[in-house]
Amino acid sequence: GAARGAWLQGLGFTGGVGGYWPLCRAEDPRGSGALRGQVSFFRQDIEGLRALAVLLVVACHAGIPGFQGGYVGVDVFFVISGYLITRLLVTEHFRTGRINLVDFYARRIRRLLPALMVMLLAVLVLIRFLYSPIEQPVKLQSVFAAAVYFSNLHFAWGATDYWGVSAKLDPLLHTWSLGVEEQFYLAWPLLLMALLALSRKARPLVVWGSAVLLMV
Repeated sequence: GAARGAWLQGLGFTGGVGGYWPLCRAEDPRGSGALRGQVSFFRQDIEGLRALAVLLVVACHAGIPGFQGGYVGVDVFFVISGYLITRLLVTEHFRTGRINLVDFYARRIRRLLPALMVMLLAVLVLIRFLYSPIEQPVKLQSVFAAAVYFSNLHFAWGATDYWGVSAKLDPLLHTWSLGVEEQFYLAWPLLLMALLALSRKARPLVVWGSAVLLMV
């Protein structure tokens, strides 16, 4: 219906009676320029927003005057992630009729886990040599929380002041945002599948439900 079409077009699809497809498609790698029907989500405007978000966060943490609110760059990243993941999942649903959760979670693991494990191993070495035996158990708790993408709740329950002096001594404080992102990856596909499973008569609910959940 019209509501379904408006929702898909808002996610970056084009089409009409014959169906909807992503505005961007990947070209044949052999150089023929022929479209193979494989979805490409690269957007120069989104890449620009990511770069701007990084600069804002770096400037904020570097203490550059005028950038005290630069941490808003993290919010920009969350919005971008929500948009891209939703578009990816909706594309798969309307192209194949289903969302493969195993494949989705496997892609997230392959993309994020290796770099995280390397960082955590490096932090473990630093904890061994830079922190006293009294401090080490507390830091090891942070390592465990980061490894299971639980840092945001770990630091929140510990009433950690992000801008406090003691917080600056925790090498894994920044992983709170990774925890939020991974928890979103875990929950949102399930919620989106439930919304997409609603009948055509409930399509307006899908539109508004998706909007509300993404804003939250």
